Amino acid sequence: MSDAEQTDSAGADLPAQSETGVTRGDAGPPQLQLVPVHWEMSPVTFGLVFLIAVFFSYQLVGSLATIAVIGFDLSGKNVQPMRLATAIAQFLFLLGPAVVAVRLRKWKPATALRLHAPGLVPSILVVCGVIALQFVLQGYMEAQEYILTHYLIPPSVQPLLKKLEELIQGMYRELLVMRSPAEMLFVWFVVALTPAICEEAVFRGVAQSAFERGMRLRWAFLLTGSVFAVFHLYPTQFVPLALIGVFLSVVVWRGNSLYLGIIGHLANNSFAVVTLYLSGDAGMTKDITAGPGGLASAGIALAALAAFALFLALFWKATRSNDSISPQAM
Repeated sequence: MSDAEQTDSAGADLPAQSETGVTRGDAGPPQLQLVPVHWEMSPVTFGLVFLIAVFFSYQLVGSLATIAVIGFDLSGKNVQPMRLATAIAQFLFLLGPAVVAVRLRKWKPATALRLHAPGLVPSILVVCGVIALQFVLQGYMEAQEYILTHYLIPPSVQPLLKKLEELIQGMYRELLVMRSPAEMLFVWFVVALTPAICEEAVFRGVAQSAFERGMRLRWAFLLTGSVFAVFHLYPTQFVPLALIGVFLSVVVWRGNSLYLGIIGHLANNSFAVVTLYLSGDAGMTKDITAGPGGLASAGIALAALAAFALFLALFWKATRSNDSISPQAM
């Protein structure tokens, strides 16, 4: 048998295939050979979708569920149930989705979320840095209020904004009034410990881990901090909350430990709770996350800024795990 005959014989039983990839057999209609397409969401897109889902589940679903159970009256006998509902909602709609997201991405929790022991010295420096930053941000808030009221916001709009501010402060006043050490401890659990765990799992845990995989570190920190500020739905506090968020993002990355973010977040809110308890109604004029009540002079703010820079430098020196990161990655 010749080579040509062998070729014809070998290919005699094979179905013909057109140029379009359609296989044509002698005994049936054309058959399409489907090639599976594997599509995976980019890390940044995943992080943004995750944050949007968490925002609506917590702020919308959680709020509607709380109103359905308790109603709109946040005073008197409904204060304690509202506090408890707030804590439960954070575990269900913040920490819960964070756990689900880690499983969906098939991440190793200890690695992706940086679940490593932070060390005593870095932890103390983070607490000191947060306290110093509170006084810096208090000075900033005073300057911001002066500029807004004297230069940027028209006098005709100011009464409306003042009423909105009083409404928000009234809500905080009902939820954060503390008449005894026992009540202060419960408020601390609701507005300090619970957010420190749940919000850090969402922002410095899942979201930041996703952003770091798809963009430069500086943008990952800035984006995480900015979304953290937007999440709190308090426009006048956007800059302070964003700066706190960026600071926590940096220390979590540098110290390679989510627990540093939890410690810093806990210190920030705990300091505010204690200040509100000691100052009584006088301290209710400021947001719980904005820092201590009272006036902070420019001199105190500048001194606090110098102290913050010192604590950050000492923290940087005490945590050398990421010294190998190139400047280009930042």
